Amino acid sequence: MILVFGYFCGDNYGDEILAKIVEKQYPGSERLSRANSFWEHLSLIYKAEKIIAVGGLFQDLSGWMSPLYYSLVLFYAWMTRTEISILAQGIGPLSSPVSKITSYFALKLADNISVRDMASSDLLKSLDLDHYYGSDLAWHLVEDYRKAKPKLKIKIPQVKGALVLALRKLDPFEDYKDLLKQVLASDKKSPIILLEMQEGDNDQVKELLGMRKYTEIKAADYKPEELILILENCAETIISMRLHALILAHIAGLKLQAISYDPKLEQLQLQIHRFELDELSKRAKESLLSS
Repeated sequence: MILVFGYFCGDNYGDEILAKIVEKQYPGSERLSRANSFWEHLSLIYKAEKIIAVGGLFQDLSGWMSPLYYSLVLFYAWMTRTEISILAQGIGPLSSPVSKITSYFALKLADNISVRDMASSDLLKSLDLDHYYGSDLAWHLVEDYRKAKPKLKIKIPQVKGALVLALRKLDPFEDYKDLLKQVLASDKKSPIILLEMQEGDNDQVKELLGMRKYTEIKAADYKPEELILILENCAETIISMRLHALILAHIAGLKLQAISYDPKLEQLQLQIHRFELDELSKRAKESLLSS
């Protein structure tokens, strides 16, 4: 049995994309996340022949407990002689000593490692850990979309040239309120699409829209290829705090503006400037095959 390991307990559309790409590569695999009980962790890992960790697990922006949890899971996998694959990870920032130490030893247990950005690669080089510098798995959708596009049959919203907002719950919201007001004031003519990558993402920005009309799109209602088609047909620009919303929008040909609350968004923009879509797709495939 193959275990796909990541942050799959928050109904985050980006994490769902990653999980489904790996599950397509490994039919019959099961998921493991914080949603599983302690005993399910022990049982599933014990039965598994391989555990594949995806996403951005080894970072402590949300606190040092997060990388500690992921490190302990991989340590148990190593104890049970389960093969460990670190797949297309965004690694860092690791600010606390606890995060650095636990993450280092967990990564050292891995049979293979691939990372999705240059900052992660540089970090692993500094730790003398062998790895492949690839790209986020979601770039795998480039070729999938091209193949699926002629056959897609969905109802496309009657909107053209829209400005897409794909934000996230902001705490404190006041820190971003003025910035969002400036964004909306700078473009008063374009139709607005609110793209929800996780439930409740855009609730706060609705307060700022006032009487301005908007179209709300819930990503969970669509397959990734369908969502790309909608963006391609309806929008020109996206302003986002969501990594995978930006990736889908870039595949659709939109202009990207990232609100960089997290270094991973800056890394995404650097990689987009460095590589063409086909190269990003190739790197995603090579990352997946390396697992």
